[in-house]
Amino acid sequence: MSDDTKQSDVRLASETETPDVTGAAPSMPPPLPQPARTVLNTQPYTGSVRFAVDVMKPGDRIDDFEVEGVLGRGAFGVVYLARQISLDRQVALKVAPNLGSEGRTMARLEHKHIVQVFSETVDSSQTLKLLCMQLVPGAPLNDVIHDLMQIRQARGHWSGADVLASVDTRSKLTDIFDPSALRDREALEEMDDLEATCWIGACLAEAVDYAHRQGVLHRDIKPANALVNRYGQPLLADFNISFQSLDENASVDERFGGTLAYMAPEHLEAFHPDTDVTAEAVDQRSDLYSLGIVVAELLTGDSPLEFPPKCDNRLLYVERMAAVRGVTGPDIVEGAGDAEKAFSYTIAKCLDPDPEKRYASGAELAAALQGVRELRGYERRYRRQHWIARAVQAHPILWVVIFSLVPQFVGSLFNISYNATQICTKFSPEQHAIFQKLVFGYNLVIYPLAILAGVMLLVPLLRSWRRLEGTQAVDQQEIDWARRRTLMLPMWLLLVAAGGWLPGGVIFPLLIQYFAGSAPPGLYHHFFSSFTISGLIAVAYSLCGVQYVALRGFYSRLWPRAELFRTSAEREIPATRWRVGLMLGLAFVVPTIAAGMLLLTADDANDPFFKILNLSLSIGGGAGFTGMLFVAFRLWRIMDYLTGADRRQ
Repeated sequence: MSDDTKQSDVRLASETETPDVTGAAPSMPPPLPQPARTVLNTQPYTGSVRFAVDVMKPGDRIDDFEVEGVLGRGAFGVVYLARQISLDRQVALKVAPNLGSEGRTMARLEHKHIVQVFSETVDSSQTLKLLCMQLVPGAPLNDVIHDLMQIRQARGHWSGADVLASVDTRSKLTDIFDPSALRDREALEEMDDLEATCWIGACLAEAVDYAHRQGVLHRDIKPANALVNRYGQPLLADFNISFQSLDENASVDERFGGTLAYMAPEHLEAFHPDTDVTAEAVDQRSDLYSLGIVVAELLTGDSPLEFPPKCDNRLLYVERMAAVRGVTGPDIVEGAGDAEKAFSYTIAKCLDPDPEKRYASGAELAAALQGVRELRGYERRYRRQHWIARAVQAHPILWVVIFSLVPQFVGSLFNISYNATQICTKFSPEQHAIFQKLVFGYNLVIYPLAILAGVMLLVPLLRSWRRLEGTQAVDQQEIDWARRRTLMLPMWLLLVAAGGWLPGGVIFPLLIQYFAGSAPPGLYHHFFSSFTISGLIAVAYSLCGVQYVALRGFYSRLWPRAELFRTSAEREIPATRWRVGLMLGLAFVVPTIAAGMLLLTADDANDPFFKILNLSLSIGGGAGFTGMLFVAFRLWRIMDYLTGADRRQ
C-alpha cells in the first residue's frame, strides 16, 4: 500500500505533511526553551526523523515491531502502521527523536477520547524513541472538516451521517466491533450539523478536562491533532508538546509551542521573544481557547477569528495576531435565543481575550456544548409545527397580547348577552340609565388599569428579550429572572383578568340599588352569575393561550448559557405543571359551573334567548375543553423534554 493511500488512514495528525485546510497559519516546530523563558525558534528540527523516514519500509523491523506502512509523517516524527511481534497485534508506532516525555505523558492518560499509549522504548542507538500506541481506524478531524466544508458549500448544511460517510471513505482499516460504540454511531447518524458539532466538541472537552485533571496541558489542540474513529467518536492525540504542570522532574528540553492559528493571545505572547509573558501564562484555559476554535471550524469550515495579513516575518506575524486576539473575540450572532445563539455564546466565551472570562475547565465547556445539543434537539423535535406555533415563536409579545385580550372579548360577549336577556329586561328606565353609565364608567376605569398592569408585566420582559437578541452577552442573573418571569406571566395575567371581572358582580348591583333606591328581584345573584361566568371564561382561555406562548415562544429561547439548560429547567418547570393542570381543570369546570348557574338563576328556562345562550355556552365549552386538552398534552410533552423526564420514563 502506498504512502499516499495510507495517509488517509488514522494518523497523529501533526505527523502528516498534508496541508491543514482549517488553519490560517502553518504549524510550526516548537522551539527549545531558553534557560529563563520560552521563545520562538524559527529553525525547524532536521535530526534523525528524516533518517527514519528514509529507511523504514514495509517489512522492516525495529525492536519488537514490523513495519507494514506509513500512517503519517511530520515535524515531530513518523507514525507507522506496524505489527507488534510479541503480541501479534496491529498498532500505531511513532518513531521520533529521543526527546521529551510524550510517552510518559500520554501513558498517564487513559480516557476513551484520548489515543492510548501502550509502551515507550528507545532503540539500541539511543537516538530514536519508539511509541507504541492504540491503532484507531478512522480519519483525522481536519480531513473530515475538509469534506464537510465541501458538503456545506453544496447544500448549505451537513449532518452526522456525513461525518460517518467521510470517515468511512477515508479509512482503509477495519475496526473491532464495539456494541457500546455502535450506539454512538447510531446517535450521531441522526444528528444535524449543530448537534454533531456539539457532541464531538463535548467529547473532546471531556478528554481535555481529564488531561488537565492529571496535570497535563496539550498546548497544540487543532483539527489535525484529533482523530474520528469508525463509530464517529473523536480522540485527542499528539501530546508531543504538552506541558506536565505537576511533574517537577520534567526535562529542561521539554518543548513548548503550538500552531499559530489556534493559539490563545497569551500563548502567542509567550511564543514571542520580545514579551515578558512566560510559559506559565499558558494554562488549561489556553487549551480551551484552542478547542473553541476547533469546534467552531467543525461547524462552519472557517475560523471564527480574524487574521492579520500574512507576512514573511514570523515574529511580526505573531505580534500582530496576538494584538488582534488580545482585544476582542467573535461576536455573538444576532437574533433570538435559540440553539445557534447559545452555540455562538459558547464559542465567544471560549475565545474571550481575558482568560478569567473563559470556561474554567473542560467539564464546563462540555456541559455547555451538551446543553446546546439538547436545546437543538428540542428545536428539531418541534420544528414541524402549525402556523400558530411558528407565529408565536416569531412574535411572542404580540401573541401574549392577543391571547390576553381575545378571551376578554369572548367573556364580554357572554356578559352582554346575559345582561341583555336576564337583567336589563327587568330594569326601569331610571335603572337602565344608571346601568349604562356604570358600564361606561367601569370599563373606563378597569380596562386602562388592566392594560397598565399588563404593560408593567411585559415591558421588563421585552427589554430583556431585546437585549438577548443583540450581539453582546447578557448578564446571567437577568436571563434567569426573565425565565422565571416568563413562567409566572400566565398567573400574573390571570390575576389581572380576575381582578377586572369579579368585582363587577358586586359593584354593579350595589351602585344600581344605591342610586336608583330600589333593585329588581334577583339583581344580586344575576350580576354575580354574569360576571363570574364571564370572568371564568376569560381567565381560563387567557391562561391557556399565555401559558402556550410562555413555554413555546419565550422559555425555550432564553438559554444563552446552555450548560444550565437541563438543571435549570428541572428546577423551574415543575411549578408550571400544576398551572397547566389548573388550566385544564378550569376548561372542564367552567362550562359545567356556567350551565348550572344559568339554570339556577334563570327566571324562565323556556325563554328562547335563554335556550340559545345556554346551548352556545355548552357547545363553546365543549369545543374549548377539547382544544385546551390538546394544548395541555402538548405543553406536558414540551415540559417533559425540557426537563429530560421523557428519557427517564
